[in-house]
Amino acid sequence: MKTQIYLVRHCESEGNACRRNHAQFDGFVTRKGYAQAEALTKRFENIPVTAIYSSDSYRSRVTAAPLAAQKDLRVKYRMLLREYTIGCWEGTAIGSTALAYPDLWKIWITTPYAHQIPGADNFEIVADRGVEIIRRMANENPGGIVVAVTHSCTLYCTLTKLLGQPISYYTQIKSGDNTAVTLVEVDENGQIEVIYINDDSHLPKELLRSCYTGRSAETNFAFDVTKEAEQWTILPRLIDVTHGKAVVRRNTTFGSDYGELVSLCVDEELRCKGYIEQLFGEVIESLRIDGVRYILAKKQDEEHFRYLFDRFCFEDFAQDPTYMVVRITVPGAEGPIY
Repeated sequence: MKTQIYLVRHCESEGNACRRNHAQFDGFVTRKGYAQAEALTKRFENIPVTAIYSSDSYRSRVTAAPLAAQKDLRVKYRMLLREYTIGCWEGTAIGSTALAYPDLWKIWITTPYAHQIPGADNFEIVADRGVEIIRRMANENPGGIVVAVTHSCTLYCTLTKLLGQPISYYTQIKSGDNTAVTLVEVDENGQIEVIYINDDSHLPKELLRSCYTGRSAETNFAFDVTKEAEQWTILPRLIDVTHGKAVVRRNTTFGSDYGELVSLCVDEELRCKGYIEQLFGEVIESLRIDGVRYILAKKQDEEHFRYLFDRFCFEDFAQDPTYMVVRITVPGAEGPIY
């Protein structure tokens, strides 16, 4: 009697779209991410799932929720399904980190399993944690069919151990898109077999990763941010060349939770290639660390704003119909986290 465990990478989140180091950092989910979570339910439509687990990150909870509703199951949150932590790099822009820590970054992108990031998790420990949660889920659901939403690095570390490989095998694991599915089976003796890895065939083309800018300083923005009074000016640059500008400010008209995106643009050759998202990511961070929970933007027929309104979850603002609004903080997990 075997227990089937489907390990699912979470849907697209802020960190994925905006190219930021969000490991245990809890960012929000993009519009594409919500659509990916719905697509996942179709994959499991005819599979009699008996239990659903998730890490307590918001992006994982959003991924699990539609499937739990479809199967009429309550999600069980488990800390062991969390992503590793990337230490002092948490929350930072990839381009900024690559420039600030060039030697450490070179190690990270070539041999990540041998990283030396201050405060980050050791990959072998992450692998042990991943195997342990698989065994626990199998013990709790003997002969069942389990779906567990987790994170890419945790999954890849775990797979190296399940495949009987050294941790350096991490870089050879097949990469998967958001909501990619890996299947493992656990027999009655606790033996774990990997059936397939990171299958994303349930995603239509429009929900697959696009505009990927890699992980180098040459292809990801670093940012120069200046603040005067309650206004920030953000300049994105690739190495020494500036490629746009954003201006944001506090907007206390509707309370202390609000900031406003006044303007944002990137150079024409970089538009709709992932760079608008990167610049908006720094907009979010600049306001969020100052306590802002919502970003307002005037409704307008301008290319960059139309793109942002669609790419992220902007909605009509009930208090003033001339604005769109997006929430940049996430609610906490419900229930016990074991």
